[in-house]
Amino acid sequence: MKIYKSKDELKKEIEKSYKKYIDEFDDIPNKLKNKKNLEVDRTSAENLAYQEKTPCDKFKWNQLGDLYQWFTNEYTNLSLLKLKEILSKNIGNIYHMIDNMTEDE
Repeated sequence: MKIYKSKDELKKEIEKSYKKYIDEFDDIPNKLKNKKNLEVDRTSAENLAYQEKTPCDKFKWNQLGDLYQWFTNEYTNLSLLKLKEILSKNIGNIYHMIDNMTEDE
């Protein structure tokens, strides 16, 4: 696991990875959110839904298939825009958590 020199370095790395990930959804119209792509095993909505709330206290680690289905049922009915908004808010919460930690943590 990589060790970061500072909280800012960690946040910059999260932002870089998040931007790379979320930008992949910019050109997908909402009407295609549930369309399967042969190169990917999940639809766009399923992919974003799976990012929304992990881990989930309703499932154990040996129940990942059930967990994945729960995410699908819980979130894929939302629009891609809403899913992206939720994920962006979650990223903001992670930044807030990091900001409230000491550099040693």
